[in-house]
Amino acid sequence: WYQRRVREGVATLAVPANPTEDAEMPVAGDPVLATTATTSSPDTIPESYEKIMREKLAEKKGDSTYRTFRVLSRDADNKPFTATPSTILNRFNKKDTAAVMPDAEEGAISVWCSNDYLGMSSHPAVTSTVVETINKHGVGAGGTRSISGTSHYHVALENRLAELHNKERSLVFTSCYVANDTTLQTLARQLDAEIFSDSGNHASMIAGITNSRMPKHIFRHNDTDHLEELLANSDPDR
Repeated sequence: WYQRRVREGVATLAVPANPTEDAEMPVAGDPVLATTATTSSPDTIPESYEKIMREKLAEKKGDSTYRTFRVLSRDADNKPFTATPSTILNRFNKKDTAAVMPDAEEGAISVWCSNDYLGMSSHPAVTSTVVETINKHGVGAGGTRSISGTSHYHVALENRLAELHNKERSLVFTSCYVANDTTLQTLARQLDAEIFSDSGNHASMIAGITNSRMPKHIFRHNDTDHLEELLANSDPDR
């Protein structure tokens, strides 16, 4: 895409002033080099890119799809309310709220859309175990399972979940998004599936279906008539 933009004269090619032997440089006769009259610093954003991004941002703000986030501070001692940022900062002897959380809102807000349904994130048994484990092992996974090994805590959790659900094995993912994406694309490929998906499905399901690269049909949200129409036109022997 970048080379095409260069050929069209929309972008310029960035060439290091003092390239090293390992630097990837265009060779004589390269159409990119041949059509590029100027160079720019690697730190310089071509003016055309800047213009494109500003136009896209203006477009998103104009159609109300530009997203902003509310900055809140969860209060473990007073769920489901968030604490005011100044209250949180006072606990850590910090006075300048604006400097630490410039976009934070003042005033307590009741949050009922959390996935911390049972309040386990602040249960003493959970928090004390987390602190004890961090002090013993540190934080972070340290790498992927296939490269640096897997944590015995994760294995123990998976074994317990399999037992709880009366299954042979279980597999823990880093998030629900990753679970949906990975499971759908894996199953679809292995089953050589043809997929019929609601247009209102979650982004994680859409990602899994798309990444499977299997034949897919999208029906209008909750429109069973449209679904039946697509099914009628599909191959029943597939």
